[in-house]
Amino acid sequence: MKASWRILLAAPMLVSCAAAASRSGRCMPPPDGFSEADLVGTWISMVNRDFGSDTLEIRDDGFYRQEIHIKMPEFDYVGEWLPWKLETSDSATPYLHMTGMRLYAFAPQLIQEEVMGGGEGWFVDFCQEPTVMPDGKEVFPGVQMPPGEAVLVVMGDRSILSPAPRGISLTLLPVSDSSSWYYELEAR
Repeated sequence: MKASWRILLAAPMLVSCAAAASRSGRCMPPPDGFSEADLVGTWISMVNRDFGSDTLEIRDDGFYRQEIHIKMPEFDYVGEWLPWKLETSDSATPYLHMTGMRLYAFAPQLIQEEVMGGGEGWFVDFCQEPTVMPDGKEVFPGVQMPPGEAVLVVMGDRSILSPAPRGISLTLLPVSDSSSWYYELEAR
């Protein structure tokens, strides 16, 4: 079983992302004045909610707790309070590092392996500049998450019709152009 999820996650080491290509390798930055305080609150996954839920409760003391409920395969998880930290890349993109975060709602096959973070898989960093191939396609860099961590990109909201609270969303680095997983702040 280990090999199957590694193949799933490793295949797109260098992937041409049609959806990400429209961003030209640059993530929409958070709004002016963004700070760590904007991350505090309850964040809910906004993808495939019929399948289950993945919720992150982020506190201002540098700790978060994750709660996962999956319908198929049936799985429930409430984590301990674990550390988080915000780092900014050279390109000014904020990355949220979540120690011990489980990606089970995103990739249920990781449940059996009890993998924390991205494991040994490769993810596409669509926030970095792509390499333009001879055929004109853009290929974004493949990256591994630090051991035992999941990395989320703090992105500015693109929605005009229903803007996200605080103007940001948290997006998991994808494994391919068709794998989008993001969280929005629960409106209060």
